[in-house]
Amino acid sequence: GSSGDFGILKKGGSYNDIYGRAFLRDDAGHIVINSATGIPFFVDEKFLGNPNPKFIAGWKNVFSWSGFSLQCLVDGKFGGKVLSITEAYLDQLGVSQRTANTRDQGQNIFIANAVDENGNEWKGSTNAKEYYKKISGKTPVGEAYLYNATSIRLRELCFTYQFALNDKMIKNLKLGITANNLFFFYRKAPFDPEQVPGVNPGGVGVDVFGLPNYRSIGFILNASF
Repeated sequence: GSSGDFGILKKGGSYNDIYGRAFLRDDAGHIVINSATGIPFFVDEKFLGNPNPKFIAGWKNVFSWSGFSLQCLVDGKFGGKVLSITEAYLDQLGVSQRTANTRDQGQNIFIANAVDENGNEWKGSTNAKEYYKKISGKTPVGEAYLYNATSIRLRELCFTYQFALNDKMIKNLKLGITANNLFFFYRKAPFDPEQVPGVNPGGVGVDVFGLPNYRSIGFILNASF
């Protein structure tokens, strides 16, 4: 994690496993806070997750009526985790919506489900600027920037009309419009989980200022003579 290499292949693991820094937790899963600073303790190179989906499902249907045809494809990928280094950079620079919210709320954050180093319930607040300085940036606490990779999208939509012609030259004529990757019905990650890593490849499922996957729209003209 400290080197910036998030995709690590280990014996007994799975391809594309993501490792990185994580919050130190006690046996009950509570985040452990340094009571002197209000900042959590961290551990290095912990397994964070894997971007590969648990299963993939799709639904395709074609509706036809009097020369009109509507074809759609909805597909979903369920399970897996992805990591956003982009979000970590934005937090470090103080230009994310997340950091804007903390400024509006008094520049302090409350870390829930936490205890101090003595095991007592943590009831204090943490200075947001100091917190994000510690967890964000190029080598962030990956656990804080891990997202559910589940997504359901309208992958393809095609609408056509078949003209009924009685012409000596043109036997058949079909006009239509087709589109791909139109929108998401469901997505938790701040980026498309299928997009490539970006400007600094960190492994599959790790976004580093990657360009968004594009939406394409085209026209169909099909004629036979």
